[in-house]
Amino acid sequence: MADQTDERTERLRDRLKWFLFVRVLIVSFFLGALALVYLGEPNHRYAVSVSILLAAIATTYALTIVSAILLLRLKRINRFAYLQLAFDILLTTGVIFVTGGADSPFGSLYSLVVINAAVLMSTPGAIGAAAGTAGLPISARRARPALRLAVRHHERDVLLDRAVGQLVGAPAAPYRAPVGGT
Repeated sequence: MADQTDERTERLRDRLKWFLFVRVLIVSFFLGALALVYLGEPNHRYAVSVSILLAAIATTYALTIVSAILLLRLKRINRFAYLQLAFDILLTTGVIFVTGGADSPFGSLYSLVVINAAVLMSTPGAIGAAAGTAGLPISARRARPALRLAVRHHERDVLLDRAVGQLVGAPAAPYRAPVGGT
C-alpha cells in the first residue's frame, strides 16, 4: 500500500515538473512578445504599463523557481499541486484583467489552466479549476471601471510604475503624459 502511494506521489511529482516547465515556456513566450512589441516602438503609450507586465513576468519566474525547489523537497504534494493551479488561475485572471476583462483576447488561457488541472489532478482537478475560473472574466470587467474611478489613468500608471520600481529596486519612471493629453 505504501509503495502505491509513493508511486502515485512520484508520478504527480513528474507531472508537476512538466507543468512548471510549460509555465516557464508560456511566460517566456509572453516576455518575448512584450519585448518585440516594446522594442519595436519604445515611445508608444500602451493600455497597460509595461512595468506592471514585467513585474508580473518576473514574479511568475521567481515563484516558479521557488516551486521547483519546493517540489524536490516536499513529501506530500497534493496540496502543493492545487496551490500551483490556484496560482495559475490568479495569474490568468490578472492577464485577462489588464487586457480588457471579458473582452480580453486571452480568455482562452483559462482552457490551458483547466487542461493542466486535468493532467495533474485528473477529474477533481479539472472540475475544481473550471469552477474556480467560472465568471472571473465578467468579474474583471466589472472591476476595471472601479479602478479607473479610484485613480485617473495617468496617475495610476505613475503610481504603479513607482511601486514596481520600489519592489525591484529600480528608479521611478519619469512622468508620462496621459494618452491624447499633455
